[in-house]
Amino acid sequence: MLNSYIEKLKANNITDIGYFNESCAGYYRNRRDCDDYVIYEETFLFWRTGNQTFVKKFDSCFEYDDLLVTDTCFFEYYNANRIDIKNDAIKQMETMIIEGKDTLYYISLVDHTCKRIISIFDQLDNIVKYSNDYDLEKKNIHYIYNHNLKLVTWEKQIKRLTSKLNSEFKRIN
Repeated sequence: MLNSYIEKLKANNITDIGYFNESCAGYYRNRRDCDDYVIYEETFLFWRTGNQTFVKKFDSCFEYDDLLVTDTCFFEYYNANRIDIKNDAIKQMETMIIEGKDTLYYISLVDHTCKRIISIFDQLDNIVKYSNDYDLEKKNIHYIYNHNLKLVTWEKQIKRLTSKLNSEFKRIN
């Protein structure tokens, strides 16, 4: 659904397009009208035409209508911090332990965490950025570094916006 909608936007000469996707393995949705999915996924598609920004929601079960949004953080924050965001990379959860004279570093991974993808493609760039809760929420030697990234600030702004908009979307299928 998402890719065909993006192609439709491109066919209408819309050049500023991006999306925010969040998937959570093992997340249970108690919805009578939708099969239980092992991985629940929400994607918010953003596009800009002229000075108007729109967002459309897709999830594991349904497609939702378009909304005109006044909070334009998706494009505005990105454009203001384009170079930093392109270069930002979230570092993996890593801990340091000192044993005697040795300093040991441990990288820790988990497979059941919420993961996010932010993608934007406009006239200048085509970028895809990844993050997950584990690397951002667990205290580790990269915690402060990660939270000072423009990418993480942008992600938090998008997450706040999509959380606020969630109740406004109307299901269309």
